[in-house]
Amino acid sequence: MLILAIVLAAAGASCMAGAAHLQHGAVHRSTTGPVLRLSALRTILRTPSGTSATASSSSAPDSTSSP
Repeated sequence: MLILAIVLAAAGASCMAGAAHLQHGAVHRSTTGPVLRLSALRTILRTPSGTSATASSSSAPDSTSSP
């Protein structure tokens, strides 16, 4: 049972890392300069990877992350 828990935790971490990678890629592709414009935000929100992690992470601030 412990091995199953470890495997599932590793799979979850891999999925989270993949989602973060896709989200950062969407932000990088949509930026045209130093300012994030409305069209860039629209592009981020229209991509499925852009909205997957934002809904769960916006509900509570993370005290372990640095600014």
